[in-house]
Amino acid sequence: MYTLLIEHAVNDFGAWKRSFDSDPADRAGSGVVSYRVSKPVDYSQRVLIELDFA
Repeated sequence: MYTLLIEHAVNDFGAWKRSFDSDPADRAGSGVVSYRVSKPVDYSQRVLIELDFA
């Protein structure tokens, strides 16, 4: 299994999360088998995304 870690800044987590949840990139169609979204406790304007591939 391979994991791609993405970290980036967001201005509005709620808006970003709604967009992420709508899945415009078709994660499953791109081979993503699972994913995790998290935010650092000390910096609320950053998002960490882990995408797992077979």
